Amino acid sequence: MTLELTLQGGDVLRPGGLERGGEIAIAGGLVSETAAGRVADLTGYLVLPGIVDLHGDGFERHLAPRRGAMKQMAEGVVAAEAELAANGITTAVMPGQRTGG
Repeated sequence: MTLELTLQGGDVLRPGGLERGGEIAIAGGLVSETAAGRVADLTGYLVLPGIVDLHGDGFERHLAPRRGAMKQMAEGVVAAEAELAANGITTAVMPGQRTGG
C-alpha cells in the first residue's frame, strides 16, 4: 500500500521559496504534479521538507543511555524513531555502538 495524499492550503517551502496557500500531492510514495488521494486542509500550517540528520548524537540516549544499560533494544529504537519524527527528522544516521572489548 502506497501513500496517496494531497496537502492543500498550507504555506509550502519549495526550492524557489515559500508558496503561500500552496498544494503538494503524494502519489505512489513520491511527490506528484497532480492531486491524489485524500485531501488534507493545512491552512495555517507550514509544509516543509524533512530534515536529514547525518549524525544523531542527540537521539542516541534511547539506544545507549550508558554502556550496558539498554536491555530492550526494540523499545529504544521505537522511542528514537518517535522523537526523530516529532522533530521533523525523516532520515537519520545513528552513531555506531561498539560492543565487546
